[in-house]
Parts: sequence; structure tokens; C-alpha cells
Amino acid sequence: MKTLILIFGFIWIGLLQGYAQHDGRGKTMTPEAKAVMQTNHMEQQLGFDASLRESIMEVNLKFAQEQRKIWDSGIKGPEKRGQMQAIKTERMTSLKALLSENEFAAYQEIHAKNQAKKKGKGHGKGKGRGRS
Repeated sequence: MKTLILIFGFIWIGLLQGYAQHDGRGKTMTPEAKAVMQTNHMEQQLGFDASLRESIMEVNLKFAQEQRKIWDSGIKGPEKRGQMQAIKTERMTSLKALLSENEFAAYQEIHAKNQAKKKGKGHGKGKGRGRS
């Protein structure tokens, strides 16, 4: 009986750890959830007020919805990358209009650090087997 409880406990811990590692990111996330996540993250790091939060939420939602349309359209390759980059550029322009100079500079710095972290994770861009 003790062994059975112990085995069940290890299985339960393994399942919980697997669930904890899934943070809801990715293309399965709804545009609304993505906008809330982005806005909360920005608010946490920049500390803006409630009225600005609403405006930023609207911008994040608009661009999350546009990104979702591109994901769902089935466009591939350079065309998809170009459209996604255009959306990011337009979003940055909208955010620049809303944030103060200091807030936008801080946001750009945070964004650059996050992009550098992403590049270091690989994402399939490393050398594969048989490549030099």
C-alpha cells in the first residue's frame, strides 16, 4: 500500500510539473489573453496609471488581433515575416504616441533585452546534424 501511494505521489508531482511549465503562450492564446498579458507586463515594468492602461490595452488588443489574422491565414515564409514585422513596427509607433519619452525609452530597452534572450534560446536556428 505504501508503495502504491508513493508511486501515485510521484506521478502526481510529475503531472503538476508538466502543467506548471506550460504558461499559455503561443499561437493558441487568444488575442484578448495576449493583450492582457502584454499590458500587465508593461504596467508591471513601466508603472503607468489606469487611464494609460486602458489606451495601451486597446493598442495591444488591436495588434494581437491583426497578428492572429496572419497566423490563421496560412501565409508562410518571408511574406508572413514581413507582415508580422509591419504590425510590430506599427504597434511601436502607437505605443510611442501614448507613452512619455522616458517610458518609451525604458520599454525599448526592456524589449531589446527580451529579444536578446529569445535569440539565445535557439528556436531551431542552430546548426543541425551534418551541418558545419
